[in-house]
Amino acid sequence: MSLLSVRNLSVTYRGGVRAVDGVDLDVTAGEVVGLAGESGCGKSTLALAVARLLPAGAVAAADEMTFAGTDLSTVAEAGLRALRWRRLSLVFQGAMNGFNPVMTIGDQIREAIRAHEPEIDRKAVRRRVAELLTQVGIASGRAADYPHQLSGGMKQRAMIAMALACRPDLVIADEPTTALDVMTQAQILELIRGLADELGLAMLIISHDLTVLSELCDRVAVMYAGRIVERGNAEEILSSNSEPAHPYTRRLLDCYPRLDSGQASINGIPGSPPDLAHPPAGCRFNDRCVEKLPRCASDDPALHRVPGAAAHFAACHLVGACA
Repeated sequence: MSLLSVRNLSVTYRGGVRAVDGVDLDVTAGEVVGLAGESGCGKSTLALAVARLLPAGAVAAADEMTFAGTDLSTVAEAGLRALRWRRLSLVFQGAMNGFNPVMTIGDQIREAIRAHEPEIDRKAVRRRVAELLTQVGIASGRAADYPHQLSGGMKQRAMIAMALACRPDLVIADEPTTALDVMTQAQILELIRGLADELGLAMLIISHDLTVLSELCDRVAVMYAGRIVERGNAEEILSSNSEPAHPYTRRLLDCYPRLDSGQASINGIPGSPPDLAHPPAGCRFNDRCVEKLPRCASDDPALHRVPGAAAHFAACHLVGACA
């Protein structure tokens, strides 16, 4: 049974921009799921919709959006405050700006614990903060430091510690390695995967970088222009010897050098994503696709199971013709 189950989710901003359009998504307990795609494809909007943190003016609608059996669309604000951080927490994009600059790191982690577990005494809270920082590779004594006293990588680690403060069932991490150097990025990735395995966490990792997701995830979903265009086992889609079924996923992978497969060069995707206030008819990747069929300009492809794969789906007419 899925811990998080989303069916036919759509999110529309002012001006009629439908940033998420008919998305289905499942995350089971203990599973790490990746959500990939270019900037502006709707990844962060989907995460904010799940956590009910969309800005004013955004309208979300779904046939189903449940977390641990709770219908998120019907939970009142008081119920959401009790749910967030204790059962479902977020690692927001940009840890550099994620902390209050006039509070110590330890005080900010303690604040989350006291808000959700007021019955715990101060000594126990301090002990848990020390344990959390140690768990993410920060010396416990740094709890007295202010955010500006930590490097970018350490701030990211502290943000992860804060997300784990109330022992949630699901952590949503939005671009957890943005703006970090390559060495620090590798350390953060190793930390996230290690914590997921050690604590049995379910995680939804959002990134435009498929190399990040290939390191972390059990399953992956690829978004384009507000829709899921491919989903399946991460090994089948993102590994060096894989063959993604959707042309967009293949072009995304071409944007990164994959030295283990002999690809040292990179190739960008020509053109730009469509205007989501006025999406085109047919396949939304049609104008940028070099493999398109005549019907792609008019017929909107559904997700089809990839032949020979039990849980690999792609929204492409080329796949539908082979199914």
